[in-house]
Amino acid sequence: MVEKLAGAARLAATLLAIITGFVAIPSFNVALVLVILGLVAGLKYTADKLLGLFFVVVTLPMVGAALANIPAIGAQLNAVALNIEVAAASIAATVIAMRLFHNSMEDVTSIAGTGPGIPDNAGGPGISLPDEPGDNEVERCRKTCRRTCWTRYASARR
Repeated sequence: MVEKLAGAARLAATLLAIITGFVAIPSFNVALVLVILGLVAGLKYTADKLLGLFFVVVTLPMVGAALANIPAIGAQLNAVALNIEVAAASIAATVIAMRLFHNSMEDVTSIAGTGPGIPDNAGGPGISLPDEPGDNEVERCRKTCRRTCWTRYASARR
């Protein structure tokens, strides 16, 4: 559902950027609508698409400046490029905010002891450690170790 909504927002932002580049709409804040649509469209982006998105955000102002040199239609093409850049920048803002949120959640879970690398059955705060072994158990372990070590030593000498 979110992907469909984000896809529709991206399509609407693209169409609005193109239309308003050629036709002025009085008393309509195009930039605000493009930012809102871009923020929603950013929910669809994944990590593998980030480099292309950031490339678009950086290069579109230069592309628009180059297109502005075309006679008769250059100003409109520049406006389209800048409108798309506004939407792409707000998409990038959503992606960055989501990345920061996920990083913060990972940090909090690792601090709380529920992050990766800590088993689920690990004792948390308030869980007592097992009792230390008694003297009898220590002596039994010592004898077992001596027998095991002596057996290994004797078999190695043969």
